[in-house]
Formats: sequence, structure tokens, C-alpha cells
Amino acid sequence: MAPLCISTQNENEEGYILHTPEPERMDALVEHISKYMSLRDKSNKDKRVAICYFKTPGKDALLASGMEVIPSLYNFLKRLRNEGYDVSNLPATVEEFGNRIYRDGSVMGSYAKGAQEQFLKTAHPVWLSTGQYETWAKEVILPEKYKEVTDRYGDAPGNLLTTEDSIAIACLRFGNVLLFPQPRPALGDDDFKLVHGMPVAPPHSYLAPYLYMQKGFKADALIHFGTHGNLEYTPGKNVGLSQADWSEALVGNLPHFYFYTTGNVGEGIIAKRRTHAVLVTHLTPPYAESGMRQRYNQLLEDIHKLLDEGTEGHRMLGMRVKKETVRLGLHRDLELDSVPDKPYTAEELERLDAFTEEIANEKMLGAYYTMGEPYSERDLLQTTLAVSADALAYETAKADRDKGKITTEQLQDFTYIAHHYLPTAKKRLTAMLQNPPHDTVAIAPDLRPALRYREQLIASTTNEFNAMVRGLNGGTVLPAPGGDPVLNPNVLPTGRNMYSVNAETTPNPRAWEDGKRLAEATLKQYTGKHGEYPRKVSYTFWAGEFITTEGATLAQVFWMLGVEPVRDGQGRVVDLRLVPSEELGRPRINVVVQVSGQLRDIAGSRLKLLTDAVRLASEAKDEAYPNYVASGTVLQEKLLVEKGTSPKRARKCL
Repeated sequence: MAPLCISTQNENEEGYILHTPEPERMDALVEHISKYMSLRDKSNKDKRVAICYFKTPGKDALLASGMEVIPSLYNFLKRLRNEGYDVSNLPATVEEFGNRIYRDGSVMGSYAKGAQEQFLKTAHPVWLSTGQYETWAKEVILPEKYKEVTDRYGDAPGNLLTTEDSIAIACLRFGNVLLFPQPRPALGDDDFKLVHGMPVAPPHSYLAPYLYMQKGFKADALIHFGTHGNLEYTPGKNVGLSQADWSEALVGNLPHFYFYTTGNVGEGIIAKRRTHAVLVTHLTPPYAESGMRQRYNQLLEDIHKLLDEGTEGHRMLGMRVKKETVRLGLHRDLELDSVPDKPYTAEELERLDAFTEEIANEKMLGAYYTMGEPYSERDLLQTTLAVSADALAYETAKADRDKGKITTEQLQDFTYIAHHYLPTAKKRLTAMLQNPPHDTVAIAPDLRPALRYREQLIASTTNEFNAMVRGLNGGTVLPAPGGDPVLNPNVLPTGRNMYSVNAETTPNPRAWEDGKRLAEATLKQYTGKHGEYPRKVSYTFWAGEFITTEGATLAQVFWMLGVEPVRDGQGRVVDLRLVPSEELGRPRINVVVQVSGQLRDIAGSRLKLLTDAVRLASEAKDEAYPNYVASGTVLQEKLLVEKGTSPKRARKCL
């Protein structure tokens, strides 16, 4: 199912705060469950399924965050036909299907008058009379919300794809399946803002397809196809939605499913929360060889020779390395000099080696993914390597560290691992994956995860359609975390209902250690360059990164401030502890944090904790090292007072 608010906290006559049911929300919940359960009883041939696909205006290809929409949608419709759904008159080829989409399922802006006229002449839209449209609008949309539409756009039918008394709805109908493109949620030219939310009511041309889907077509279920549409970004509350919110009203109480890329968990959770969508994940595009290793291979070999044998006695080689570095422009990224007759020092070569190695190992996405079609053997190999090679290299290195063969510092050195362990890991994996065994018993235990990932990648293609079909039958779409498969292989196989993290447990223990290490690395890099600690560090918090790392960005800020989390018996971070100055061993660093709206909505309690952390650090006394949080707070208070803010309010603002 999906999150639905059914009660609120209210103060009663005696002053007690009680949970009280909201009648309109309770009715919506009951109707939603009833419609979902009715999918179990209704035969597939009689079910009506509406599919809204994402398409940018004009003649652009249908692409949805790494997914080829037209062949994916065509494959899904064929699967529905095989399941007994009425998909009559589906074109015989995907090419013909694509032509129909472009002719009858276009999206046009208000500026494209010529395209509108051509569409009305050649396409086959559904015509909705103004009277019928207004009747349905009164049944679905609250009067005050509909007034927002008429106040901004005038009375129906509006001026986009209309005649004097009718609205044309771009759509395609194949038996009991309705396809329609998601319209533009406002009238304007800024595509990014239109997709990610305009603070205005949607126009008549946006409401009409959703009203027709509910009232005219009488859909039993709604599917949004591809990442991501704009319904979840229409105006309204971020949580606890009601009939007064556009996304809630336009979905209605229908069972709602959403084919969504597993790689975009941050925005996916918005769709789940604001449209009560069951998110059915699909694979990201396969990984491909970037070709960067070949480009930088000779440079890396020369750097390694200089580092192994020393720079003395190899001046010509050192000059060659510098010349190539300057030619490639790497010196600018590392802020190294470009003086032609002065070789780099050993320390500079180490920095150059680490940076070049990172570029050479960069992973790159290949062709867009088509649902219903498995990765090619080459794509399967490269993607499995991308998921498993680094992990195998580090596991092998960790075992050597435990045996005393390498040090902890070498284990934590990316360049060392890339030189000494990653090539061997890739070689072992490639040999096995190119001839996968039928019996895994004889396979070395450290290679078995790669085989499992390969199997899960293969299974994902089938699992994605299976999950959607199961949902349309009123069944359960099993849950799974979201994120990139390389960063989190637990998202495999796809075809599962993506969820976020429990914000109350963040930063979790692993994220805490990662965050501390990253913070110290930042400080080490800064002090190495400037000879002193920074007074203030700026961070930007994004929801996707927060979810994927389970709070590592938050942990970095906490450690900069010199505070650490306090957990309860269930692992929730409920308080903070000030790390003593002597234990911290350095100044407390002030921070400025910019937070995305998505993160605010999913982790509001963590922002309260962040505020507490800043206050705790700013009030620390008897410090053995400078406290830049405290001095920064005093300075900010002084600046506010100088601008006319009262001392009391200035202190409160901080």
C-alpha cells in the first residue's frame, strides 16, 4: 500500500491532545482499500488500466531518467495482453506504436499554436465538452481549489487544445488500456520549473485527462510510467495530504503504481508520499567501459616508475610526466604548476597518481535501459564488474591487512588498492563471469557475491513486470531499499516497492564512522594547503545522498562541530554528546548548511538535531582549542544587532 493520513492531533475541551479521526480521510482510506482489494476479484479482461507516461513537449524522444519509454511501454502492453488484459488494436510493431504515440500522444505548450492546429487536424483525441468537464470538476475538486484554476486561467475550456466548448485530450486507447502523456502543470516556458513544481494551480488542460481517467474511462488502476512526472510536484502539503491537495484529488482513491528508477530514491519518496504511489523499481542503464584507463595508462605507468625508483636520475621521465599532465589539463584540477623545466616532487606525484587513478577507474553508464529486455552479455559483464570489483578488491586487501601483509593506512588508501588489488579482482571476476559455472559450490566464497549480483540483474527484467502485474492483481509488491546498484547492491533485484531510511536512526553506526573519516580528510587537506584549520565549512544536504549513505553527510557536520550521537536501545539517535576539546584534539569548526526541500520533508527531526548540535558546540566552555562555532555565533549576533535586530531576537535567531 502507501502512506495515507487518517487522523490528526487535536486539543479537546479539557486541554488534552488526542488523536482524532478525519472523516474525509477515513472515507478515502476505506475507498482506496476497497478499490485495491477489488483488483483481486475482477477478471483481467475487464480491468481498466490508465497509464500516464512522461514526455517533454515537442518532438523530443521519450526518455525517462535512463529508460527508453516507447519500447518499454510497448513491452509492458504485450505483457498485459499475455496476462489476459484487453489490449485490442495494439500495433503489430514497436515502430508503428511509436508513430501512434508521437501522433496522438503529444504534449504541447501554449506557445506552439501551429503544432496545436496540426494535432487537432491529424490526431485522434478524446473530446470532452465544457459542460461534462465542469460537472466532473465539481465532483472531484473542491470549489475553492477549482476557483484557483478559473482565477488564473479563466473559465473552461481554457486556451490549450480547445474549441469554443470542448477540450481535446491527447491519448491512445487500446481496448481497456488508456495511455496519455502527462500534461504541462502550468503554462510557461521554463521546463525545469514546470516539471519540479510551479506554485500555481494547474490549468484546465492538465485537469481534463485526470478527470477523464477517473470519471469517463473509469480506471480501476493508475500507472505512472517513468521517472519522473510532475503530479507529485503540484502545489499542496508535503505530508498528510487531503482532498485540498492537487495530487491527492487527481489520483483520487485509485490504486496507484509508479515505474520508477531505483537510482533516484530521493525524488521517488516524494511520489510515494504525495500520490500514495506503490513504487515499482526498474534498473538503471547498464555500465560500460569508460575508456579512460587506456587514455591515462601510459601516464600512470610513468608516475609509478618515478614513485618506485625515485625522481632523482629520472629527470627526463619527470619532465615527460609533467608535459603530459599539463597537456591533459590535470594540473589545473590539482592546482599544480605548469613550469615546463621543473619536474613535480614526489608528494605532487602522489597526488597526481591518486587523482589520475580515480579518473581511470571512473564508471560510466551506457545505453538507456529498455524494460522487458535483459542486458546484453557485454553490458551484464560490465555492470556486474561495476557492482562487485571494488568490493572484492577491498575484501581481499582487508584479509591481507588482518594477516599483517599490509597496513591499515594502505587499506584506506584508494590509490594503493587500485594499484595492487583492483586489477587482480577484475581479472578473477571476468574469468568467472565470462564462463559462469552451473554449480557454485566449487567457486571461491569471495567470488560468489558477484554471481549472485549477475543472477539478480538477469532476474530484474522479469521481476519488474511480474511485480506490476502482481500489484494490478491486488497483490503485494515486496519492499526494497532504493539507490544506485553500485553503491547499494541490496536494491537488486529491482521490481520492488522502494522505501527510504528510518531517519531517526541516522547517522547509523557505519555512516557515523564514514562521516568522521570524511570530515578529518577534509580538514587534513585544508590544513595541508593553508597551514591552519578552516573557521567555517559549507555543506549542502541532498535527500538522495542522505538516504543512500544513511546520514554520512550529517555525521560530517556533527564531527566538524565536535559532537557525537547518543542512541537509545533501539538504535535511534535521540540526543547528542559534546566531545571534550582535549579528546577532539582540534578546534571546533563552524558550519553553514543548505538543505534541500526533499530532505526537510523526510528528515525534519535530523534538522532539529543539527540545530541542537550547533547550539551545543557554541556553548562549550573551557576549551583547549579555539571554538570557531562560538566565535562565529558571537559575530553573527553582532552583525544582526548592527542591522537593527534587538539583542534578544538576534540571540534567538541563532
